[in-house]
Amino acid sequence: MQFTWWGILLVRKETQLAHALDPAHDNNGGHLERTYWMIIGEGIVFLTLIGITLWLLHRGMKRELATARMQRNFLLAAGHELRTPIASLQLQLQTMARPGLAASEHDELHRRALDDVQRLGGLAEKVLLATRLEETGVPLQPSKQRLHELVGSICEHARATYAQDHTVVTDLKPMELSVDPQALRSVLVNLLENAAKYSPSGTTISIDLGIVGSTALLRVSDNGPGVPVADRAHIFTKFFRGGNEETRNVKGTGLGLYIVQRLMQSMGGSVHLEPRAGGGSTFAAAFPLHK
Repeated sequence: MQFTWWGILLVRKETQLAHALDPAHDNNGGHLERTYWMIIGEGIVFLTLIGITLWLLHRGMKRELATARMQRNFLLAAGHELRTPIASLQLQLQTMARPGLAASEHDELHRRALDDVQRLGGLAEKVLLATRLEETGVPLQPSKQRLHELVGSICEHARATYAQDHTVVTDLKPMELSVDPQALRSVLVNLLENAAKYSPSGTTISIDLGIVGSTALLRVSDNGPGVPVADRAHIFTKFFRGGNEETRNVKGTGLGLYIVQRLMQSMGGSVHLEPRAGGGSTFAAAFPLHK
C-alpha cells in the first residue's frame, strides 16, 4: 500500500515540480518546503510500518519455534517413557514363558509386568487428560468429601509405589469439602510424582492440609534442587521441561503440572510454586471453602 501511494505521489510531483521551477509562480519556495516535509513524513510512516512488521514477524517466529521445541521435547520424553516399560514387559513375558520357572519367580515377574502395564496406562491417561483439558475440558462431579481421608489414602498408595524410596510425611487437618474426587486424585498424584522424581532417594516428601483464610490449602514439599528462577514462569505450560531433553536423567512428559493447573482452575481453585529457603520446592493447591 505504501509503495502504491508513493507511485501516485511521484506522478503528481512531476507536474508540481514543473510548476515549482516556473519563475512565474511567486510561492515556489513555500511549496518546495511543504513537499520536502511531506516526503520526510511519508518516509517516517514507511519505516515505522516496516519496523512493526518485522517485530510482529520476529515475535511470531519466536513463539512458533518455542512451541516446536516443546513438542519435540514431548516426543523425546514420551519415547523414553514408552520404551522402558515396553522393553521391560517384553523381557518379563519372555522369561515367564521359559519351562521350569519357579512359582515365586513367576509371581515376581507377573507383579513387575503388571507394574509396567499400569505405568503405560498412566502415561496414556495423562496424555488423553491433557488433550481433553485443552479442547473440551473435563466434566466435574463434585461431592462432599472428607478431604483428609482422601488425601491420606492417596499418600498411602504413593508410599507403596512411586514414592517408596522416599519418606512421605503427612500433616492433615480434618475437613470436609465439596470437590471432584477423581480430579483431586489426579492433582495430588501428579504433585507427588513430581516431588518423587526430582528429589533424591531417601529424602522426605511432606504433605500438609489445612485452612488458610477462606481456602483449604494442600501443600506438597520436597527436598530436590528446586525450580530455577528462569523456569518458574513456564513450569505450568504444556510440554515445558527445563534443560535439554536429550541429556536429562529425570523422566517425564511435561504434562503433569499443566494438568494440575487446569484441573485446579476447573474446580475454582489455583496452584502456585513456593520456593523453599533451604532448597527444594513447595507446590500449594488452594481450594475455595465456599463456592
